[in-house]
Amino acid sequence: MSYRRIDILLIGMIVVVSIHAIWLHVKQPRLAYVDTEYLLTNYEGTLAATKKLETKNNQWQGKIDSLKSLYMAKRENFITDSIMLNEEDRTNSREQLLRLKYNIAQFQSKQQEGFHKEDEKLSAGILNKVDYELAEYCTEHNYTLVLGATPGTVLYAEELINITEEVLEALNEKYSGE
Repeated sequence: MSYRRIDILLIGMIVVVSIHAIWLHVKQPRLAYVDTEYLLTNYEGTLAATKKLETKNNQWQGKIDSLKSLYMAKRENFITDSIMLNEEDRTNSREQLLRLKYNIAQFQSKQQEGFHKEDEKLSAGILNKVDYELAEYCTEHNYTLVLGATPGTVLYAEELINITEEVLEALNEKYSGE
């Protein structure tokens, strides 16, 4: 083999190794993690949804409390008036009172069911929004892998790769712009 061929072969190998090294450097994976519990707790969309849900719950609870007050008043009237009523009227009054109590329990059950459905609907909407925005953020910032960390899922990670605050700031900025 001539020296010229060896030189060309060495130069070729150096070029290939250099290109490979540059490619590895350019395609260096970007890894990060997000504290999902903190993110969801402090996201303005979650805070607004929680406030909305609490307002509805307070309205429903107000209706239930009014119905319970009505029941208690009718119950007191029944206790007071039952002495003066004949057996048939006393039985009818007692049955009306029991029907009212049953209707209140049914209403309360339906309100609780409605509350849980509303909570699930709002939670699903928030999770979908956060997932979408997080994917966009990661794409814009060239992350190759972002882990969702909850207590106990990430045993160790340097704070350097925690992007929770950055993501939260971006999410809240987009939320306030809506």
